[in-house]
Amino acid sequence: MMDESEIRQNIKTIRERRGFTQEQMADALHIARGTYSNLEKGKVRIISDNVRALAPLLGVTLEELLLGFEPDREASVHLREAAEDYDARYRAMQKEYEGKLADRSAEAADLRELIGSLKATIRSQDEIIAMLKRRISEKDASEN
Repeated sequence: MMDESEIRQNIKTIRERRGFTQEQMADALHIARGTYSNLEKGKVRIISDNVRALAPLLGVTLEELLLGFEPDREASVHLREAAEDYDARYRAMQKEYEGKLADRSAEAADLRELIGSLKATIRSQDEIIAMLKRRISEKDASEN
């Protein structure tokens, strides 16, 4: 499993070695400089799209960016497979999250509808109680 802090350090080291500023990298990635800075600091999660975009900008292979060195061919294959697996798991988790979010949104809508119905029922019951109290008062008044 790749350590994200090592990847961040590789990105920073290669960027500095190539003579790029954080501002230049941010511009090339079409993000704010602060966002890029936070990416290198670990305040923003590195996602595979950023890594894939960074490698060609820095003039290195994906493997070199992730590992800090250019691995041999066999290691590159394993690394690519690991990256593809990571991407697949990320997409699956994202899809699962979106599905759960949609489910919770539907449940919330159902609950709002139920609350509205219950409020209407309570208002109706309050009106019935008020009407019965008036009739009891009228009956008591007519008996006296």
